[in-house]
Amino acid sequence: MDVDELPETTPDEAEAPEPPPADRRERHLSLALAVLLVALVATAGVLWWRQRDDDRTAAVLTSARSAAETFFALDHASIEADLDAMAELATGDFAKAYATERERLAEQVRTKKLTITPSIPESGAAVEYLHDDDAQVLVAVDATTTAENGAAQTAHYRMRVVLAETDGRWLVSALEQVG
Repeated sequence: MDVDELPETTPDEAEAPEPPPADRRERHLSLALAVLLVALVATAGVLWWRQRDDDRTAAVLTSARSAAETFFALDHASIEADLDAMAELATGDFAKAYATERERLAEQVRTKKLTITPSIPESGAAVEYLHDDDAQVLVAVDATTTAENGAAQTAHYRMRVVLAETDGRWLVSALEQVG
């Protein structure tokens, strides 16, 4: 074949020379590092989101347990302070209803000279629902009522504590007996 018979190629049509093996390794390493970085950032985001959810869940559980204990802890000798403590944890319609029933409850506890002591088992609370600024927690409360004569009786309550987040605090918006 004659040189004149070879097809002419332009510089654009000519194949680029194969990069040296070291350049290929650097490109592969850069790509691998970029993929690793994306995976690390995604993992950090997922862990942060889960921790955020865990923190909110813990705050809701703590608030519900505290509210249930406060609601059931009544002593004829300190009834006004006990009722004030619960009123501090209430919001909305529940706060209004509690204020309406407050004096009747205080009178019953004073007249019968009762002391009610609640206890919640370690695993006695579970989040039923948690979303943005409202939550529902099921709480098991064992309340021991002691009369003036020393006679004591324990009742077991299963409560749904409905919470609303207000100004960064979880407050009780309803308290319902469920079983």
